Amino acid sequence: MELKKFRYFNPVNIYFGDNIEKGIKEFIELYGKNIIIVTGKKSQFENGNYQIISNILKQYNVDFTLWNRISPNARYDEIDETISLKGNYNSIIALGGGSVLDSAKCIGAVIRNRKDIRSLLNDGDFDNLPILAIPTTAGTGSSVTQYSVLMDKNNNDKRGFAHKTFFPETAIISPGFTMSMPAKLTANTGLDALTHLIESYLSTRANPISDIMALKGIKLIKENLFAAYSESENGDARTNMAMASLLGGLAISQTGTILLHALGYPLTIYYDIPHGLANAIMLIPFIEFMEKIKVKRLHDILSILSLPELKDMFDKLNIKTGLKEYGIGEDIIDVFTNNVMDKKNLKSTPFEINEEVVIKLYRKSL
Repeated sequence: MELKKFRYFNPVNIYFGDNIEKGIKEFIELYGKNIIIVTGKKSQFENGNYQIISNILKQYNVDFTLWNRISPNARYDEIDETISLKGNYNSIIALGGGSVLDSAKCIGAVIRNRKDIRSLLNDGDFDNLPILAIPTTAGTGSSVTQYSVLMDKNNNDKRGFAHKTFFPETAIISPGFTMSMPAKLTANTGLDALTHLIESYLSTRANPISDIMALKGIKLIKENLFAAYSESENGDARTNMAMASLLGGLAISQTGTILLHALGYPLTIYYDIPHGLANAIMLIPFIEFMEKIKVKRLHDILSILSLPELKDMFDKLNIKTGLKEYGIGEDIIDVFTNNVMDKKNLKSTPFEINEEVVIKLYRKSL
């Protein structure tokens, strides 16, 4: 057997479990005490997560500025607003779901370089502020990746960007911070994690380490997502889902995502369907198509989570998978297809992609 050549690199310092204070203390000792907290507009205040973080910072005499203007789906305009922030900031704490974490990665770059995010991404050569990522959902895995996914509503575009400075310095994965997620958000973010794991395993960039993470994460989601969805304070289920999300993030930090994510982007752009749900809507037809063309390695995934089991999971989570259920018809498929075809996600997909394939997948999803 020939040994596969690969490189594994992920620099994020990870604290898993109830190590919040220890993780924050070590972060501020390394990166300073003038911090911006980036979070969403209300949920982290309503569930008490923000108060936990701010009290720890006060305990250690940390100066911090709150920036709570992040909407679902990271947006260029909201990121660029932070150019107006005055102060000698030396680090960022990102508290929230994937949109907050993705936004914080870009906000650090904008503040450090005093340039808008488009200019920085176009140039590609920029520094960033150190980031402490504290996810409050179990889905995106952004706390341990070099990716930021941005949406441009004015130009009907959503795409991911990779940059070495987008890796957070530290991630604190505290399952307790996910306990307050409503059932629908639990399902949507959990299915986002599932698609990360599946896509990582199928990616042409997969390696033996990412494979182990991907298959373990799929099993954890199969065994725990419904329990987390139906019993919000089930500590074991929340812990296992947090681990599955972490494994998904670590896996895609090596492999990226594939066509499935690109198929989901237009659903969010044009119909405001949440990211994880958009991926889930396309998942079953995507797998059925790969079964038909006999994609290698798909069997390994289906031996853990079969198609009937996946369909049963969707039923239990009340996930509607037909595009027509969301008001999406045949008339917009060409628009969706054009949106998909220039995405980088296509490059690592384990089968040839053309417009005909994409159209076929959308039609199968109607």
